[in-house]
Amino acid sequence: MAQSNHSDHQESLYLAKFAPSSSLVTLVLAMVGLGILGTAVGIFMNPARGWAGYLTAFFFVTCLGVGGLFFATINHIAKAGWSVSIRRLSEAMTSFMPAILA
Repeated sequence: MAQSNHSDHQESLYLAKFAPSSSLVTLVLAMVGLGILGTAVGIFMNPARGWAGYLTAFFFVTCLGVGGLFFATINHIAKAGWSVSIRRLSEAMTSFMPAILA
């Protein structure tokens, strides 16, 4: 029986930093502009419903951020090893918290 040589099967994995294409950046900026325009039109056309919709969306997004912060904090305090693979997701959910405070 032949022994396998593990050095023959080694491959290096290189993952480059994500760099969005210019068309993706344009699409995202267009969606942001459309959202701001829609909010402004909603507030102008019917201020009571426009502000209620804005506050509902703000509360929802804020709860997602605080939930991600809570999840990451509890896993850090508990020194949970299993959450390493999904911890970045909860950290990304909290990345816009400074924008909420502005």
